[in-house]
Amino acid sequence: MKKTLDRCALAIGCCIVSIVGALPANSQTMPAKAEITYEGTYSARVWRKSRQSQRVDLGKILSGMTAEQGQRYEGAITIKLRIDGAAAYAEISGTGGMSPATLTGLVRNGQCRLTDKSATYVYEGACSPEGFVGTIMSSPNNRMNSDGKFQTATTSFVDVAMRERETAAAKAVKDAQDAERRKVIDAEKALLKKQCDAGKASACVKMDTLE
Repeated sequence: MKKTLDRCALAIGCCIVSIVGALPANSQTMPAKAEITYEGTYSARVWRKSRQSQRVDLGKILSGMTAEQGQRYEGAITIKLRIDGAAAYAEISGTGGMSPATLTGLVRNGQCRLTDKSATYVYEGACSPEGFVGTIMSSPNNRMNSDGKFQTATTSFVDVAMRERETAAAKAVKDAQDAERRKVIDAEKALLKKQCDAGKASACVKMDTLE
């Protein structure tokens, strides 16, 4: 039977990026808004937490030692991260038994801390426009223990804040051009109206063709 790492065992992620952009001048500084795709590798060990008992049972002790060795998972990992201010949203997928998952969290001082909605696993590490490197750890809420790490490099980067500024600037230029064009048309219409009112038929026809 194929072993599959369930969603509770490994999860990390980011938002979907479709536009590849140039890294910012200071590539260690995360923009206020960004969409980044990271690709790399991960390795993690997952094992069930042992229950404490007051009775000593040699068989259970030996069985527990085997269980605590856990299952090791490793393979390729893709992290799609969306940054919006201090908030971080992530989607993760990978090979080697990793199930797709969605995480949310915070980014602060170049560090991203992400967890699933049940707060059972925490993915934490240094995140920048160049890469995302960190650890995979279970929380006290999880019935499983996890000890892992991941290392990725950026394959796609969008400075959303800059894109929004550029879009707003382009719109402002277009709006100004449209306003100037409207002023010219209105002035021409006013002149043609006077000529039309004076009985000039061609002025009436031309006035009707103006936008």
